Amino acid sequence: MNKSINYTIRPLRTDETCLLRDFLYEAIYIPQGIEPPSREVVDLPELKVYIEDFGKKKDDCCLVAEYNGKVIGAVWTRIMNDYGHVDDKTPSLSISLYPEYRSKGIGSRLMIEMIELLARKGYNRVSLSVQKANYATNMYLKLGFKIVKETAEEFVMVKETSSKKSNYQRFLSGEYCNRLDPEVLEMIVQTREYLSAVNDLKTPEKERQEVLVKMLGKIGRFSSVGHNFTCQCGKHIFIGEKTIINNNCTMMDENHIRIGNRVLVAPNVQFYTASHAVNFENRFVDDWDENSGDLFFRTRALPITIEDNVWIGGGSIILAGVTIGKGSVIGAGSVITKSIPAHCVAVGNPCKVIRWLKPKYKIRPLEERDIPEMQELFRSTILNINIKHYTQEEVEDWASCGDCPERWKELLSHNQYIGAFNEANFMIGFSSMNKEGYLHSMFIHKDWQGKGVATWLLSEVEHMARQYKVTEITTEVSLTAKPFFEKKGYEVVNIQECRANKLGLTNFVMRKVLDRQT
Repeated sequence: MNKSINYTIRPLRTDETCLLRDFLYEAIYIPQGIEPPSREVVDLPELKVYIEDFGKKKDDCCLVAEYNGKVIGAVWTRIMNDYGHVDDKTPSLSISLYPEYRSKGIGSRLMIEMIELLARKGYNRVSLSVQKANYATNMYLKLGFKIVKETAEEFVMVKETSSKKSNYQRFLSGEYCNRLDPEVLEMIVQTREYLSAVNDLKTPEKERQEVLVKMLGKIGRFSSVGHNFTCQCGKHIFIGEKTIINNNCTMMDENHIRIGNRVLVAPNVQFYTASHAVNFENRFVDDWDENSGDLFFRTRALPITIEDNVWIGGGSIILAGVTIGKGSVIGAGSVITKSIPAHCVAVGNPCKVIRWLKPKYKIRPLEERDIPEMQELFRSTILNINIKHYTQEEVEDWASCGDCPERWKELLSHNQYIGAFNEANFMIGFSSMNKEGYLHSMFIHKDWQGKGVATWLLSEVEHMARQYKVTEITTEVSLTAKPFFEKKGYEVVNIQECRANKLGLTNFVMRKVLDRQT
């Protein structure tokens, strides 16, 4: 989590219950390409039940995350007949954060605090409902939630709130452990027997498929697993429909490996859910007793998720905790150390996105009505991204330059601004160009860094410059942005110190001579 986000978690106050309407809307999962519903959707009976008269029922409980005096996220529970209902003694949980505060660990911390609170209140477990395509599913699995019911689109998940978890439960929740429970040992022994039949070339295909059904947690219709297949537990592997796992595949499934529908896995691909502490002092057990039944080293395991329509190239290695998004392609020989978004081509060691297969955003001209969102993105980017190259005092002074709306109106009158917006119509970046070939701005939302937004915006403003018939683009860029512009063919003309608001900041005058393409 970015250290500049010093948030606090506290109970919801009675005068803040109106905020739950916003957070309920933010909790709605909206698939790619689907137009977001109007905010009135939360008034539907099936959604209204989550927040109506909240706080008046004895089982209602809510915690919020607060940052700079603003509530930015909430987790709340109540016993109700909702999508995640399991019984009349188990609270159902809902959680959401505003988009700009996601992927910072705040959601996980809210969940942990709520689970601990429910345990203190005497609840034995908590349930929730989540759509299968929702990235939050991975977070819930990491926190120890288990799937108790499955529909075509959703999981109903439950987590025991008791601190008395089995070693196996602790392991599945991502904790370090050095003991194998009897049920795990039994799984491993049984899986070895199954593998001998699966990998025997003399086993008839029909019989082989029957063994796979017994060995794996799930294998869908028209899916197949090639020969020389290796796994550890077997029951931790879930494979969708029309998915091909080619020969020599290794799945070390100490934790869950979930593979979607229509996934192609080339030969020699390896999945590793387990890892160890980097420092050997934490990796090995001091004073290990060989008669204890414990292992002399510690292991943790995190789930791996491969979403629908993914193609994984031969020889790729997928590490613990990784999710590969829908429709993405992983180049042969890649080592995937971090999650890969949907609809992209990613290659290398470590694996990185090199091309987008499907636009994840739209671009349009900006107007005065966009100024509040431009101000927010400007400030957030500087405070969270430029802090890497400037001091806290410098970024705060620089960010304050965007506080005056009149200044933005002036900039819009002299420059053509364009903005990039995601599927939910939130601004994720903006840039500008004027008739003299001066590129005034390039700011990308902190959660969309490294995802091709800046490259797309730069291509658009360079196209605008060509339409203006200019032959050279000039711009002033920060220490942070300089490597990006250099990769795009810009060269440094001068190093200078310019005044932000009260302080001077080092930046670079850069230029690029345009070719004659239209």
